[in-house]
Formats: sequence, C-alpha cells, structure tokens
Amino acid sequence: MRGWTKRLWIGLIVWIALIDSVDAKMNSKEEAYFDYYHIALQMMKTKVENVPNTGDATLDFLYEMIPLHEASIAMCENIMRFSDHSEVKRIAKKIVHNQLIELDKMKVLLEEMKEHPNIELEKEAAYLEVYRDSFQQMIKKMERAKTKGDIHQHFLEEMISLHEGTVEMEITILQFTNNGDLRRIARTMLVDQKTQLIQMQRVMKIIE
Repeated sequence: MRGWTKRLWIGLIVWIALIDSVDAKMNSKEEAYFDYYHIALQMMKTKVENVPNTGDATLDFLYEMIPLHEASIAMCENIMRFSDHSEVKRIAKKIVHNQLIELDKMKVLLEEMKEHPNIELEKEAAYLEVYRDSFQQMIKKMERAKTKGDIHQHFLEEMISLHEGTVEMEITILQFTNNGDLRRIARTMLVDQKTQLIQMQRVMKIIE
C-alpha cells in the first residue's frame, strides 16, 4: 500500500508540474501577443497623427488609411502567430489577403496623386473634422479592449473596433471625394469590412 501511495503522490506531483508548465507557456504566449498588439497600436497612432494635411481630402484619406491597413495586417499576423483557433485564424488570414490588395492600390494611387493635389481647403476642413472624430473614437475603443487572458476574444474586440472605425472613414470619404479610383477602392473596402464585421461578431458570441 505504501508503494502504491508513493507512486500516486509522485504521479500527482508530476501532473501538477505539467499543468504549471502549460500555464507558464500560456501566460508567456499571451504576454507576447499583448506586447506586440500594443506596439502595433502605438505605431499606428503615431503614423496617423503625423500624416500631412495636403489640402486635398482624397490624398489625406490615402495618407491616413495606409497606416491603418498596415496595423490591421500586423495585428492579424500577430493572432495567427499565437492562435490555435481555426475560425479566428481563417478570418485573420482573409483580412490580411484583402487588405494587402487594397494597400497596394492605395499606395499606387498615392504616388500618382501626391505631386498634383486637388486643393480644396474648405472641403478638406469639413472632411477632417468628421474623420478625426471617427479616428479618436476608434482609438479609445481599441485602447479599452480588455486584456482578458483570452487572445481570441481580445483580437476580435480590437479588430471589430478597427473595422467599425475604418468603415466610418470610408463612408465619410465617399461624401467628399470625386476621384473615381478612390471611390472604387473605398467601396471595395466597405463591402469587405462589413462582411468581416458580421463574421467576427458571430465568432465573438460563440467564444463568449
């Protein structure tokens, strides 16, 4: 009996050690995930806050939206690096795919336009007033995203806020630009992001 009891205690100690090891790895994984998220968020804020006002709302939007897309891609790559949730990874992969295409189109259009802006200061001022409010509200939501210990919940919360903010910005620029290329890009982004919002909100309810 004593030998059996000893083996039981040894087995229990080993099991506890294994559980502690798994928890430590999870904590380390979560910490790395959240650290990178905050770096990506801060870089996005810094880049957007330092974009030029060009006098042309179309150009302003391109300068603003490019770093938002870059941050969105970085945050999706972050969750894919640490996640084991197939549905969350599928959504993140689709966002990266779509936004890389959109990012390339915006960069090409920016290079074509930046040397010859269409200066309309009153229109730009009206656009920027709406845009800045959308951006500030989006940042507040992303900074309030709770560190729940569940990286999947956090990713969905942060990305829903980012998508909601950019959807508002896309709707806004469609009211202020006559540039056909940008209008096509903005409409495509609207369709993609509204679809992804529905998918993320559905998965969020399942995870909760």
